[in-house]
Amino acid sequence: MTTMENIAPDDAKLYAELDRVAIDAPNGCLVAILGLGSELYVEPRERGRLRLNMLKVQEDYCLRFRPHKMRYEMEIIPNGHAIDLKDGENPFAWVRGAMGGWPAHRSYYNLLLSQFSHPDYSGKCHHKVTPWASNVFVAAEKHDDKLSYHSAYMPLVGKNNRLHFDLLRKCVLNWAKILRPAHGLAGATVITEIGAGMSAEPYTYATLRRYPGLDIQTPVSFINETKGKFNRIKCVNWLTVLGDAILAELGGVEAARKALEPECTLYPYPGGLLIQAGPLPRWGDTARGLLPEAYCAVAHFTQAVRFTGYRGSLFHVFAPMIGCEEAEKWVRRFDEPVGS
Repeated sequence: MTTMENIAPDDAKLYAELDRVAIDAPNGCLVAILGLGSELYVEPRERGRLRLNMLKVQEDYCLRFRPHKMRYEMEIIPNGHAIDLKDGENPFAWVRGAMGGWPAHRSYYNLLLSQFSHPDYSGKCHHKVTPWASNVFVAAEKHDDKLSYHSAYMPLVGKNNRLHFDLLRKCVLNWAKILRPAHGLAGATVITEIGAGMSAEPYTYATLRRYPGLDIQTPVSFINETKGKFNRIKCVNWLTVLGDAILAELGGVEAARKALEPECTLYPYPGGLLIQAGPLPRWGDTARGLLPEAYCAVAHFTQAVRFTGYRGSLFHVFAPMIGCEEAEKWVRRFDEPVGS
């Protein structure tokens, strides 16, 4: 497998090869691809405003990536309505109208995606494995022990060989300003089937263990594990978002500067701080003893606010491995002594 450790920052051709890497199941079905992803977790607050802010973020995603998409589907659950979007169509005025008066006892879930056919799996089952997706979940008003979230994917390389690293940072920073999340992260990731990641997760774990710079999005599992705990992060990645409360616990922006600069770039914003661990995402390679040093520095700085104590599984693994044990190992993957 080509690794980011050997790719020049402007080598779009080799990054495009990484976009083509795929993970399949023994039956030949595509279960995961590689790309970029982001997760922003929001503590409970007034739900009507939060739903509107989530849609604002999702609309921003839609408008930014429309040139890269062939087809959109908008799903509003629980009523299950779906819209296939035409070229240039912006459905969000309609969605906001349909969302008005949303029942307080129901959670709000919204998925915007583009169907995707991997060039090596044409005609084979791949369902909703796609590098273009924006996923919104707002917990019901009665669930004040649950985080809400926005997650998104994008390929490493877009139209006209445009690398998406700077765009990912700009997106996450803009979305964080809108949502004021408790915490979040973004960077290179494995992308599993939307809505059915559990079946794919065991097949991706060997890749995650080999390349620690890769993330995997499992927001539902994380939310269920962290009920009532909004000030503990999942882990770190190329981009790590810390809300004001968590940042204050760590000593504030000045403490972050002292611990992380100049290897990391800091982007304070109203409501928190975005930390960029190096100029571009790195994968590392445990088989060669390589851990991204800047990622390790961020992990060391944020270790005190990392969520631990998994009771269930953050992601599913094959037996005889135990999910909670592997989750604890995985979130500690960057815990090498700084400077060692």
